[in-house]
Amino acid sequence: RAATPADSHENWLREKVNAGWVYGPIKDSAAKHHPCMVPYNELPITQRVKDYLFLAVVRVLETM
Repeated sequence: RAATPADSHENWLREKVNAGWVYGPIKDSAAKHHPCMVPYNELPITQRVKDYLFLAVVRVLETM
């Protein structure tokens, strides 16, 4: 369970690393490259906002 958007990203990142993914400037599923394979504070602002909104939606759904 992620407490913050940064925690959520770190959980995602850990799962990707465990599955063999690495950083790549363009997402390539076949090569397992992803541009978001960086620490949370290095993500583009659009990605950080997405993580914040996703976590907010999850929290609202948990209260239903």
